[in-house]
Amino acid sequence: MLHRMFATALAVSAGAVLTGASLASAPAGAAEEPDRPLFQMPFPCHEVRQGATYAGHGGAGNHYPIDFNRGAGSTDFGDPVLATAAGTVQTWVEADGDRVVQIRHNAVWTSDVRHLSRATVSDGQRVQQGDKIGEVGRSGTSSPHLHYAQKRNGVAVHLFFDGEPLDPGYSFVYNGPDYRSQNCPDNAPSDLSVSGVADPDGTLTVFARRGGHLETNNKTPDGQWGGWVARGGDLASGPDATVSAAGYYHVVARGDNGNVMYKRQNANGWGDWNTGFSDFNTPFAPAIVKVDNDTLMAFAVRASDKALMKRRFEAGSDGGWENWTVLGSEKGFTSGPDAAVRDNGVIDVVIRGAGGSVRHAARGTDGSWNDFHAIGEFKSAVGAAPAVAARGNVVDVMARGEQGSLWRTIRTDSGWSDWNLTPLGKFNQGPDLVTDSRGGALLMLGRDTDGRIVRAGWNPGDGWGDTLAIPN
Repeated sequence: MLHRMFATALAVSAGAVLTGASLASAPAGAAEEPDRPLFQMPFPCHEVRQGATYAGHGGAGNHYPIDFNRGAGSTDFGDPVLATAAGTVQTWVEADGDRVVQIRHNAVWTSDVRHLSRATVSDGQRVQQGDKIGEVGRSGTSSPHLHYAQKRNGVAVHLFFDGEPLDPGYSFVYNGPDYRSQNCPDNAPSDLSVSGVADPDGTLTVFARRGGHLETNNKTPDGQWGGWVARGGDLASGPDATVSAAGYYHVVARGDNGNVMYKRQNANGWGDWNTGFSDFNTPFAPAIVKVDNDTLMAFAVRASDKALMKRRFEAGSDGGWENWTVLGSEKGFTSGPDAAVRDNGVIDVVIRGAGGSVRHAARGTDGSWNDFHAIGEFKSAVGAAPAVAARGNVVDVMARGEQGSLWRTIRTDSGWSDWNLTPLGKFNQGPDLVTDSRGGALLMLGRDTDGRIVRAGWNPGDGWGDTLAIPN
């Protein structure tokens, strides 16, 4: 979510111009496929299970379902089984006694749990992510374990949890590796798995949540990627980052304890995570931005009332980080925030409101904030945080729609443009936006529906380039 400016324009493919239809005149055609839900694991918050599969587990040539176990023998008999995403329940018992609960999440996606000792829901019941739907058993099998599958049009597919492909992947050895659940009460699925920082020398640093931890990757001005480097921490959301005038990085993320976490770099390298950076829990990814010189500002949604909180830091001040305060009077926000700073010092903040509208507030040059207001009539996807970037004094906002496509609006002195569909494909998480020092080029970062961390460039002359994967 950082929008630090950099000196080298982003290379994009000529001729890939922004010709997307405006929101008001989107072309008619076949209905788009519903999004893959942001599935969580089918067992309680922060608990650990081992997982394994075998050839044919999901049918001939299909190994995508997984068997979760907690220890050996009958240890996990009776353990609670949770809904991995919201939907409508169907239950049945097969001829061999196998007790099954299936949740239909939309017209395409379902999830199944099998071998239950009992179901705790009934046919037609509507459940939310994290609701108990049954208990682990041995029905239809010889030993207690939880069989779990995600299905697209009735066929088991590669598992995604919290928007990321199953990590560390599939094991064909009994019990397999450990998997830690983020299926936590009152927590919406996290969003924003990736953000970027662009430095004045043309280097791009990407910050991502990979395997539940912070990792970074650097792209040099000549286009070479350095590879992912582990930076630690147990993250329950994607990170956001900024860079101080001294050239040191500052990162925030939601920790698995529900609080905002903060990590900084200085002349001695990276420090430890401050896991108590907030005195409140947050359900969404926080944001951080450099306001001017060494002044930083962090933003996060408070879980108790979904109010937006802000916290300011000024280097050299006696107090360091100020206390958290509420920004504005509006509550009930439904995503994390994003922020950018224009050349004239105005701060722009965007966030998803109730009902999916993208809402905007700005702090003027006099230091006062205006009220939040909706940008047009566009409705963003559930949990999808919008992104904002400043190109000089022009403001770009991008958000993900219900079908996974990215839409963009631009604010100039004449006001906000219509929302326009971008030709970048479909996404499970993101976007993030990064701008350059000349106010011309723009970079989009996100995670596509195949789970890849990707980027695409835009400039005023050529429009959008291709969407390309960042090397693993």
